[in-house]
Amino acid sequence: PYNALLPDMVSDYTQRSAFTMYRMIFSALSAILAGLVPNMIVNRLGDTQAQGFLIMGAVFGFIFFLSIFFTFIKSWETIQPVIKTPFKESFRQSFSVFRNRSFRLYLGVFLFGQGSSDFITTLIIYFLAVVLRQPDQYTFIMSGVLVSQLLAMFLYQLVLKKTSKKFPVYLGFPIRMIATFSMIFFAYEQAPILPIFIASFISGLGTAASSVTSYAILTDLTDVDYLITTKRRAGVYSGMATFNRKIANGIAIWLIGIMLALFQYDATAAIPSEITVNGIKFMFIALPLLFMVATLYFTYKFPITKTTYECIQKEISRRLGELDDKASEEDIKTCEMVTGVPYNQLWRIENSR
Repeated sequence: PYNALLPDMVSDYTQRSAFTMYRMIFSALSAILAGLVPNMIVNRLGDTQAQGFLIMGAVFGFIFFLSIFFTFIKSWETIQPVIKTPFKESFRQSFSVFRNRSFRLYLGVFLFGQGSSDFITTLIIYFLAVVLRQPDQYTFIMSGVLVSQLLAMFLYQLVLKKTSKKFPVYLGFPIRMIATFSMIFFAYEQAPILPIFIASFISGLGTAASSVTSYAILTDLTDVDYLITTKRRAGVYSGMATFNRKIANGIAIWLIGIMLALFQYDATAAIPSEITVNGIKFMFIALPLLFMVATLYFTYKFPITKTTYECIQKEISRRLGELDDKASEEDIKTCEMVTGVPYNQLWRIENSR
């Protein structure tokens, strides 16, 4: 429901961006608090560490309750009749989303963009411990990344209002690519940590761009699907996006483990081998760069803009009988480009199976 509610709550293209941005700002802020507050509670409250953990659990349990409670009473959705769907049919409906061309391209933006972040967040500890030999700097580096992500959210809030939902990636990823590549010049034992901190801080601006664009454009996919299938399936799209994300995340972590083994990583070795050091440099710098290039490509190919979205909305109004005018050749081409379905096969419930 966290991603599925918004398409029902707001139909305006620009306003959806604003709602998404506010949600992302609170998400980034909560990530920072979740990283700082637990240790403060455990260490300062309670006579023993066990009591500290108990108090911390109670505090965060109450916070989770409040967030869910207020989300429930302050959000709304379009009421639809409850239809009992057999498990086999629901399984087919879930995979029917791949008929939607915009969703296929969205997965390229989402998975490659988030995958580039997965490599960084998973490998940063190896980069610090094996390459720089400074594992104690992990908290310092990650605090800079989290703070820069939060600041970037406020920046992208302004950018989205004046440009497009894809622009944060166009703005943030080139900057992030330069920052990531610059780390190669300080990838050696006992290198000064300040340049790495600065590069990581700048990289966080691009990391935020990936999340902002991914979640902002997700809300518009259900309108495209509505034109294809005549059904509102925000939950299906949200679920399948999350499902694919979890699979991709698992594969990425598995690949990191395989590559660490190939590069002969040994956690017990006092001095890492040269092949291990060079391998971790490659994984930490080159792999995210490749994923960022792929993200830029899929973002460029993603067809939903404010103009094409308005065209889709007009076509939906025609299908509902709310508009009497006939679709122009340009409108037909736009609908086919966005949906990936021939114009004469749109608006069919069988497309959802």
